Amino acid sequence: MRSRIAVFVAVIQGVLVLAHWFLYETWTAFWPTPNPPGISRLQVVLALLSVSFVVASLLAWHSSHLVVRILYRISAVWLGFLSFCFLAACSCWAVYAGARLVGLQPNPRVLVAVFFGLAVLASLYGVINAAWTRVRLCLHHDLHVMADAMPDCRLVIVPRVGHSMNLEVPALYAGYFGAWFGGLTA
Repeated sequence: MRSRIAVFVAVIQGVLVLAHWFLYETWTAFWPTPNPPGISRLQVVLALLSVSFVVASLLAWHSSHLVVRILYRISAVWLGFLSFCFLAACSCWAVYAGARLVGLQPNPRVLVAVFFGLAVLASLYGVINAAWTRVRLCLHHDLHVMADAMPDCRLVIVPRVGHSMNLEVPALYAGYFGAWFGGLTA
C-alpha cells in the first residue's frame, strides 16, 4: 500500500514540477531579462512553490500544528494561482503562434502581461469567492432529490465535514474517521 502511495505522490509531484518549469520557460521566453550567472530568484521561488503543496499535504496528514495549517493554506492558494497561470502560459503560446502564422508580429511582453494579469485577477477572484461562504436555502432539498433519483443511494449529511477537515478540526475528524472505519475488518 505504501508503495502505491509513493508512486501517486511522485506522479503528482512530477506534474507540479513540469507545470512550474513550463511557467518559468514561458515567462522567460516572453519577458526576457538579463540572465545573471547562477540560479535566479525566480528559479528558486518556483522550485520551492513546486514542492510546497505535496510537502504541506504530507505534513497535514501527520500534524495539525498551526504552522502546518498555514503552510497548507498558502500552498493550496498557490495551486489555484498555478492553474490559472498555467492556462495563461498556454494561451500566450497559442496566441503568439496563431499571430505568427497569419503574419503578425505580436509583442511578447504585452501577451505575457495581459494573460498573466488576467490569471492573477481570476485567482484573486477565486480566493475572495472561496472566503465568502454562502448557503443556499434549498440545498437540503436538492440533495434529497438527487439521492432519491439514484438507485441504492442513501444520503448522509455530516455537519462540519469538509475536504480539509483534518486541518481545521482534527479532533472531530479523528472521531468521525474512527467511527466510520472502526467497525471494518480487513
